[in-house]
Amino acid sequence: MKSFFKNHVILPLKRIFNKLIRNPIKKLNAKAKTFINNHYFRRFTTLSYEKELKCKRHPAYKRMRTAVNNRVFWYVNKIDKEKNQSKKLSIVFICQFHAAWNACMSAFRAAVDDDDVDVTLLALPEKVMRTGKSKRVSDITADVYDEENIAYEYCKGFYPETINGYDSETDTWFDLRGLRPDYVVISRSNQNYLPPQYRSEVLSTYTKVVHIPYAYCKMNWDSRAVYRENLTDFTYAVFTENEMYKNILRKIYFDLYDAKWKKIEFVGYPRFDLYDTDIKSANKEKLTVLWLPRWLTEGRLEASTFFKYKDVLIDYFMHHPEYKLICRPHPKMFGNFIATGEMTEEEVASFKELFEKTKNMHLDEYSDYLPSFEEADVFISDTTSLLVEEFITGKPIIFCGVMWHFDKDAKEWSRQMYPVRNKRALIDQLELLLRGNDPKKIKRNEYIKEYMKHDGKSGERIIAFLKKDYYGRMERMTGVLPTGGTISL
Repeated sequence: MKSFFKNHVILPLKRIFNKLIRNPIKKLNAKAKTFINNHYFRRFTTLSYEKELKCKRHPAYKRMRTAVNNRVFWYVNKIDKEKNQSKKLSIVFICQFHAAWNACMSAFRAAVDDDDVDVTLLALPEKVMRTGKSKRVSDITADVYDEENIAYEYCKGFYPETINGYDSETDTWFDLRGLRPDYVVISRSNQNYLPPQYRSEVLSTYTKVVHIPYAYCKMNWDSRAVYRENLTDFTYAVFTENEMYKNILRKIYFDLYDAKWKKIEFVGYPRFDLYDTDIKSANKEKLTVLWLPRWLTEGRLEASTFFKYKDVLIDYFMHHPEYKLICRPHPKMFGNFIATGEMTEEEVASFKELFEKTKNMHLDEYSDYLPSFEEADVFISDTTSLLVEEFITGKPIIFCGVMWHFDKDAKEWSRQMYPVRNKRALIDQLELLLRGNDPKKIKRNEYIKEYMKHDGKSGERIIAFLKKDYYGRMERMTGVLPTGGTISL
């Protein structure tokens, strides 16, 4: 009787209870924990706080990072003892991802114009994208590189002495160590893209690695992509994009890992320098909209809205020939979509053909984005490293991403953008701006003048900093340079 009651009454009731109440509560609890970890925690914490927590919970991690920094410090000491101050300062700039080269452009120009600096520009080919395990992310782990060095062709356009880092015929790489450079400047933060011999871990053994970030961090965890441990641990000098990230990195490396030998400075954002020299007023017949879709569709926060808005935008401009649309996709977008299967090669070709045949639509795949920025009257943008540069032009931005994960600095200037969440809102906002209805224009320009001051000389200050570091003892960045000039922040 007991067994019958247990098997036919109690156990069925338990199963019903588990199915209808207990298991749903477990799932809800798991989702709540995930939400807290991925949303609330990351939203209200900074990189430095996350690193502190990680190190306190994992002492072995802290010991490992400290050991890396101590080893690099030993390399730096050895380099300082062997340097020859009677010769010209030797600086090598590495360009691989040519679309991000503008991060180094102003510093490169300043170095070329300085008679006391011997400049070398080394161009490297990009990695070949392959189909990865994820349906929306291509694989870059294999060390397979394009035979065509796009960065080399790009760099030759403004510096004919550029060195081709890869000879496809002999399958050999340029020996950078043979140049015995004093500093090597890189902007690409993801070391997986670079050939092993050009990664900061190897470079730091015989030269001082200088990092000029290619992106202006906007989000609380943007910094983990821009200031990756496998790069920043091995760098000698980092020139951050604002004071906030200078203080964060100093807190991590000076206080947490006792790496006070690192030079972490803010001298202005070099990419802003180009807007004083390269952007001119444009004479055009039509109001122009510049659309900048992202390349990845994976992830809720930084996902591309290309597939969401491409049809409605194309349809709008097909029916409004009085306006012009420039689509400037991320340089990796089409390659990634083909590798992940989200688009076929035929679909990509068809998309490009449509823009080629339509008079008021243009596909911009040119290496430099400044001409399109000059022509644009309105931006339509996903989350991108160029977002802050869009903002500093003073032109209105229709933002298709999300803002709640922006850091304190980015939240201030992002309030002057126009966020949209659906197709109808996008078209409505676009029509308002094209008619000249831009209510945030005055506040946007006021913010740019007050908080985003730039004098076009950030690159010059970077070179001056390196010269003073090489020729004399590091002091406050005010005083007489070895060449007789003066610098002041």
